[in-house]
Amino acid sequence: MIFLLFLPFLLLCVFSGLLFLLYTVYKSHPTDSQTRSFALSAMILFILGFYTALGLFLLELDRSFFYLGVFFLGLVALILAKSLIEYVYTAPHLKTMKAYPLQDAHVCRLANEVAEGFHLPPPHVYITHYEVPNAFTLGRRAHSVLIITDGLLDLTSDEVKAVFAHELAHIKSNDSLIKTAASVMRTFLLFDPVTRFVYSRLYVEKEFVADRRSAAVTGKPQDLVSALRKIYKEVSEFGEGLPSQSVLNFSQVVFDADSLRHRRGIPPDPILKNRFIVERKMMPGSVVQERVKRLTEMAKRLRAYQAPKKREHSERTRLKKP
Repeated sequence: MIFLLFLPFLLLCVFSGLLFLLYTVYKSHPTDSQTRSFALSAMILFILGFYTALGLFLLELDRSFFYLGVFFLGLVALILAKSLIEYVYTAPHLKTMKAYPLQDAHVCRLANEVAEGFHLPPPHVYITHYEVPNAFTLGRRAHSVLIITDGLLDLTSDEVKAVFAHELAHIKSNDSLIKTAASVMRTFLLFDPVTRFVYSRLYVEKEFVADRRSAAVTGKPQDLVSALRKIYKEVSEFGEGLPSQSVLNFSQVVFDADSLRHRRGIPPDPILKNRFIVERKMMPGSVVQERVKRLTEMAKRLRAYQAPKKREHSERTRLKKP
C-alpha cells in the first residue's frame, strides 16, 4: 500500500531523470542529426509521461491538489486524442489549405518513382494555388498525402523530384506523428519551456535527417541544394524569419526556362489568399544555409566515392574497343 502511494512520485523522478539524460545525449552529439532527432522524439514521449506522473502524484498528495491532478491528467488525454485525430484524418488539413487532387500525370509519376525508392505506397498528390514553391506531407505510410504549391512547378523535374524525396523521407520516418504530437503539446503546454525547446529543435533536426535520406535515395544531393537555393532565394538577405508579404513580392518569377511549368505549358494561377500558407514563415536563414552546407558536403563525398568507379568503367570500355 505504501509502495502504491509513492509510485507516482517514483515515476515523476524517473521521467525527470530520463528527460535530463536525453537532453545530455542531444547536447553531446552536435553534428549527428539522427541521434539528436531520436533523443528529441523520445523527450516528447517522456514529457507526456512526466505530466501523467505529476497528475497521479497530485491526486495522491492531498485532497486540496485533487483538481490540479485531474487537470494534468485531462491535459495529457486531450493532447493524445487531438494528436491522433490530426495524424489520422487529413481531410481537415486539405480543406484548410484549399488543396485539391493534382491531375498532371507527369508530376504524379515523379512522386510515385520517389515513393518506390523508399518502398512506400504511391502518395496521393494534391496542389494548392500559391506561388511560393513549397511542398508538405500529411498522413502515414499506408495513406500518405503530398501537397505541392503552384510555385513548385517553377523548378526543374530533377529539383521537384529531390523535394519529393525530402518530403517522403518524412513519411518513411513517421515524422508526421511525432511532429503532430509536438505541435499539439506546444499549443496546450504554453507554460512549459522544455516543450517549446523540444518542438523548435525537433523540427530542425528532422529536416537534416530528411535531407540525408532523400540524398541517399536520389543519389543527387546537388538537386536538393539547387531547389533550396531557388525556394529560399538569397535567403541571407531575409534574416531569421521571412514575412509572408516579402514571400509574395519575391516569388512571382519563373525561376528557370527548364522548369516544369515552362516545359509543360502550365499557366501560372493567380495568387490566392491561402490563409494556412500565408501565415507560415519561412525557415530561418541559418538553418537553410546549414542544410545547403551539409548537402554540398554529401555531394562532394559522393563524387569522391564514384570517381574511382567511373575511371574503372572508362578503362574497361577502352580496353574492350578493338
